[in-house]
Amino acid sequence: MKVNTQRLLPYFGALVIILLVNIIYFIPQFQGKVPDQGDIIQHAGMSKEAVDYLNRTGEETLWTNSMFGGMPTYQIAASNPPIYCDMPRMLFTWALTVQPATLFSACFHFSF
Repeated sequence: MKVNTQRLLPYFGALVIILLVNIIYFIPQFQGKVPDQGDIIQHAGMSKEAVDYLNRTGEETLWTNSMFGGMPTYQIAASNPPIYCDMPRMLFTWALTVQPATLFSACFHFSF
């Protein structure tokens, strides 16, 4: 079976454009410049009790008393198995960090 490279050329061109836009947009992140993110800082505080319990006992807790007088930890500290629809994005993280990989994956899948 012979592959018609002329027919595939627009797709490769689209991938190159997507990659260039992605690289240009995330240049500050590739240089190590990362803004302070309040939700990430708050997450560290909210999940500290659950992480300490995991380190101390080796077991995950499903409840924390450090938020709102008690809260399930499934949203802040519990480990969740990967979902299959997230696998393509995870493939791109071998070359890019999470945010650029997510944008590249979304643009890649949207273009085809």
